Amino acid sequence: KPAGFALKDVGELDFFIHRTTRGKYEKIAIGENKEWGTYKAQFKQLLGYMDRDIKFGFTIIFNKTVHLKTVLESRKKILDEFSVEIDGNIFFSVNRMEEVKGLKDVIITYHTNPEDQSEFKVYHFIINAFLPERTEAGKQAREKRKKL
Repeated sequence: KPAGFALKDVGELDFFIHRTTRGKYEKIAIGENKEWGTYKAQFKQLLGYMDRDIKFGFTIIFNKTVHLKTVLESRKKILDEFSVEIDGNIFFSVNRMEEVKGLKDVIITYHTNPEDQSEFKVYHFIINAFLPERTEAGKQAREKRKKL
């Protein structure tokens, strides 16, 4: 779905969740999915796609290059220092952050809408596909079977 603010054209949403109930259209959530390494830009892109009518946003980091611990530590540092600034005015900084009980490595951040000062939240997910130890274990198991 086309939406948001971009330098040249309207951006393309990765995820857009909405519903229509009794003829009333309601925006619910917007999500961005990117590979690890562009997380800060991904988060800013998500905020550019959202508006005050969106209930929540979410980011999905797809990691296939570094250890999960590195992603977790770096994500926390980025969120601790995160903001968008215009002419010395800071917007979208993280008001507070909490872990989601029952969902490993998921963080919720809370932010203020600049249009009306209402609060919204963003869920930050990680899909970790960097598993060199498990890959090596599988490789060694296959090599051993070939020798038998």
